[in-house]
Amino acid sequence: FSYFSTITMASDGSTIPQPYFEKQNLEMCLMHALNSLFQEKKFSSKDLDEICKTLAPDKRINPHKSILQTGNYDANVLMVALQNEGVDVEWFDSRKAHDLKLNEQFLCPPNKYSAFLGFILNTPIKRMVLFTTRHWLTIKCIDGVWYNLDSKQKEPKEYKGEQQIKELENWIIDAATKKDSELLICRIKKEIEEVMY
Repeated sequence: FSYFSTITMASDGSTIPQPYFEKQNLEMCLMHALNSLFQEKKFSSKDLDEICKTLAPDKRINPHKSILQTGNYDANVLMVALQNEGVDVEWFDSRKAHDLKLNEQFLCPPNKYSAFLGFILNTPIKRMVLFTTRHWLTIKCIDGVWYNLDSKQKEPKEYKGEQQIKELENWIIDAATKKDSELLICRIKKEIEEVMY
């Protein structure tokens, strides 16, 4: 797979920071989504295969990934990977979708969390009439600019300014309420001591 450099050149010769972004390879979208969330190549397929082994150590055919070694990792792998990095994951209740706001109060309630990392969205994709697979993608805010870092895109999709951010908010709400879609909110919890004092 390929990824974007963190720097590009503007027409006037100045540098413009760009988000870390991986393009789709095989069925590695969960790995791409994790690395986009952390904005670095934090996980390799080997790392995720090791998590699969810990989840099902006695299984000859591991149920948490593709038998073809192409990826297609499941939500259990994602949860272990995030928990190992100290990330708190909230499975968003789609019945409350219209409560979702792209503001600090919703994204990072100060009494519970120290940082909002991003959204991970899991959506079903029909391959054929009777065959459905699932796709993972990350949506993240970097320095006040929102990005859809879907690895199936050619490049990150950027959202900035009130109107574009509202469009993204509506898109997330629509995606989260579609049948069999799941929206995960990824945050860093405050230390217990911080919450107490």
